[in-house]
Amino acid sequence: MGGVAHFSTRSERPSERLKIWNELANANWKGVTVAARSENFEGSLTHVGLKDVHYACVQSSQAYLVRTGQDHGRSRITLHYQKRGTSCNRSGSLESVQKAGDVAIFWSSDDYRIELSDDNTMFVADFEACLITDRSGELAIPSGTCLSARDRPTRLLGALMDGLLSVDQTLDMDAAGIVETSFIELLALLIDQRVAESAGYASLYRRSIDLIDDRLRDPELRTGLVAAELSVSERAIQHAFASKGETPTGVILGKRLDLAAQELRRDRSRSITDIAFNAGLSSSSYFSRCFRARFGVTPRQYRYGRATSRE
Repeated sequence: MGGVAHFSTRSERPSERLKIWNELANANWKGVTVAARSENFEGSLTHVGLKDVHYACVQSSQAYLVRTGQDHGRSRITLHYQKRGTSCNRSGSLESVQKAGDVAIFWSSDDYRIELSDDNTMFVADFEACLITDRSGELAIPSGTCLSARDRPTRLLGALMDGLLSVDQTLDMDAAGIVETSFIELLALLIDQRVAESAGYASLYRRSIDLIDDRLRDPELRTGLVAAELSVSERAIQHAFASKGETPTGVILGKRLDLAAQELRRDRSRSITDIAFNAGLSSSSYFSRCFRARFGVTPRQYRYGRATSRE
């Protein structure tokens, strides 16, 4: 077993704490930079190394963490389990708020940024991706994927990490191997569930888009109608669009505005109000506000060619 180590900035001078914390963080997770607004920053770290996975309990005051990708292949995974506080994560196009009990998964190859709340406690596990891919094959999940505490396997994973970070030097290699295997198997199950869920959302998203395109001119077209037509719940529709970083309401409105923009220039004899209604927008004032927000000009200005670069 790799053993247990404890570190804290509490005994350091306040002016030196953040510098020391950055050195410590980078020694454990390459590419990490931590910034804090307060000069009274405090951080503590308990590190447990078993056979193939390195675990840590990281406690800190409010801070901002940025990690720069360290390789071009997906060779390592860093997992964050939110024990206390919240974390706002951003990786690529994915953004999420990680609450107590949630798990977030990051690839070593990808850049990401995390805003940590005050009095934050995070369990971190870092390991070679092959520990998972050897069991589940290639992982079709993006960096920043968040697994909810509402799912029982996620809670079990957190409980297992909590136990791991409470061990002492007396844990022998055989016991460490059993615990580590349980951790990897449980994580692989969670990832498999998320991949299957995402595949279902991808299909539902495509069917929703097809329906929206067919019914775009219908003023009654809303999330509820899409859900009813596809025989699913509104929440399922919202999750399907959230998996793409979108909302059904936003997609419907955007498509209606694009349709109206085409017709404004195609037929200049028709009134702007008529074109708005024909695109499924029943309020001309609402149409004008949304159109300007999307294209940077009024519908009338757009009709006569005074469009901005946002067109």
